[in-house]
Amino acid sequence: MQLDIGNIMGAYRKRVSLLQDLLASLERERNHLIHQDIDGIWSTMEEKQKILESIEETKVHMRNMAGMELSYKDIPVKDRPSFAELSQTLTALKEEVKIRVCENISFITETLDFFHEIIGAFAAAGNRQGSYGARKANSRQHGIMYHSEV
Repeated sequence: MQLDIGNIMGAYRKRVSLLQDLLASLERERNHLIHQDIDGIWSTMEEKQKILESIEETKVHMRNMAGMELSYKDIPVKDRPSFAELSQTLTALKEEVKIRVCENISFITETLDFFHEIIGAFAAAGNRQGSYGARKANSRQHGIMYHSEV
């Protein structure tokens, strides 16, 4: 079977570009998380979704072009170095994306744990005498933050 190496390598280059875009998007997402920019987080999520859809389309397109599993021996000798370089770049980018995703998830988890602890501290402080004196036993006024329901 004759492969169209030019189109396959073009698809690989497109995937490399999309993964680089995804990596940049994940970096922006981290900055939005750090600065608590909710609008930025939402726009980054939409951007990531579009990039992921494009990556999936490219993957399907590559499978359809090859019509089979692409083997290294199917690639002409003159194109093998370029193909190997693209393949290595793709692998490295995929690993970098995995690392960035894990870092962002960890950051979100740690932030939520911190807020949960803060709210728990406020809730616990409401159950004992505070530094401003005893509370009235029949007082029905409670602040919103006194409930640790998150």
